[in-house]
Amino acid sequence: MSVHLHNNNLNIGVVRVKDVQMSNVNRAFKIDCRSSLVTVEDYRFDKVVVVADIIAGDKVVFTKGWLSAGAF
Repeated sequence: MSVHLHNNNLNIGVVRVKDVQMSNVNRAFKIDCRSSLVTVEDYRFDKVVVVADIIAGDKVVFTKGWLSAGAF
């Protein structure tokens, strides 16, 4: 499973993802949110090769989470 976040270049975009858990995936997030604040909080990633493939985003924040070894 992978989550692709995308918008159409909003000037005040806000994307908030909360309480997410993933394991044994190649990529957890692909983020392409122009002119937006993206926050991922309360997460756990186990055995994830790439946590975030960030294409665009004014600010991308991961907070209050857990990454297993090798997941960053």
